[in-house]
Amino acid sequence: MTGAAADRCCPEDKTLTVREAFAQEQKHLLMLPDNPYPTDEQVAVKIGKTPYARFDLNDYSYPTTMSNAH
Repeated sequence: MTGAAADRCCPEDKTLTVREAFAQEQKHLLMLPDNPYPTDEQVAVKIGKTPYARFDLNDYSYPTTMSNAH
């Protein structure tokens, strides 16, 4: 996070900026794994009346502005 967004007050602790809170938490973050998460699978889905797509038993929201059913 950079710029003005990082300099705003941290929602959980108003005595810190978001930048300061991140600096404190950064040492506790885990490193990313060496093996990347698989993202190659692509599946065509139908979007119904509600703006959600179901994949692998999960529902993902879909921007209604992208819908062809205007």
